[in-house]
Amino acid sequence: MLKELGIDVAIVRKPSAKDLETLQEKDGYFRRSEWNRWVQKNVRNEDYLNAHKGSVSGISRSKGLLVENVRVTKSVWDEWHEQLYKPFIAKLGGSVLAPSYENLPEAHRWWAILFRDPETKRLLGGAMDRFWSDRLLWGHYAAYEDELKKKGMNPDERVTFEENNLARWLGSDVFSAGLDHNFKGFVLGRGLYGHKVGMGYELNPATEFQVLKVINTDKFRLGANSEGKNEGVVFHTLTPEVERRYVAALGAGADAAVDSLLGGSYFTPEIIPSAQATVMRHFFTDDVRLPAPGEIPQVRQPLDDLK
Repeated sequence: MLKELGIDVAIVRKPSAKDLETLQEKDGYFRRSEWNRWVQKNVRNEDYLNAHKGSVSGISRSKGLLVENVRVTKSVWDEWHEQLYKPFIAKLGGSVLAPSYENLPEAHRWWAILFRDPETKRLLGGAMDRFWSDRLLWGHYAAYEDELKKKGMNPDERVTFEENNLARWLGSDVFSAGLDHNFKGFVLGRGLYGHKVGMGYELNPATEFQVLKVINTDKFRLGANSEGKNEGVVFHTLTPEVERRYVAALGAGADAAVDSLLGGSYFTPEIIPSAQATVMRHFFTDDVRLPAPGEIPQVRQPLDDLK
């Protein structure tokens, strides 16, 4: 019936313990977090470059830029928003997602990493990060002129390097590439997912505990990557240990958000390691292999199995 109504995916938000007893994975009901957060541990510059040897050349080619790490003010935000962000989003065919400065939450906590032409001071690129109260530097938005890539620069590699520096200066042990929706291929392009894996970010489940059921796979068969292959769909399921903690939190009336269930701050002994909290599920059409973040287990199955 749901398929006839045009529904592709059904979600049970904040399921009860009874829901979880009834909705079993063998019947296609997957436990998941609504979002995944990408995080990286702050390290010294030398250690960062040693761990990201593939990024060194891109960072080196950007050394001629004037780089500014500054607090976000209305003038800083408006310059970046109008000159770079709006045109960037328009090229992608989307609407403007970043708010105006007046609607920016906790504007005093935001920092900008800006790239300028050293002679003209013209703004060529920039990223906007928020320093959260839990001492996490979180990258929210970024936009660059095409000129940077035409010169062989990879602005994302330089931004990540600068975020590592900024996080350390702010006293943060961790910096983040933000949240991505936990359902790639239909909701969010898989290219961004592979990009963050390549940049060295670790994926951790976050936000709301949910149960997901795929009703119709037809749309997941549409489109192709640069090699003309369809990659199917990817999402991360939660392990039985996270589910056990979720049920216990419900019974105790405690915070049942997945972030809280992990048990501690990122990269501390108290937290459940991502490889023990989540499993990467890749339901493919063409036989394409996608990079798994870190040591997270990966289970690959044909898309026809997702019923």
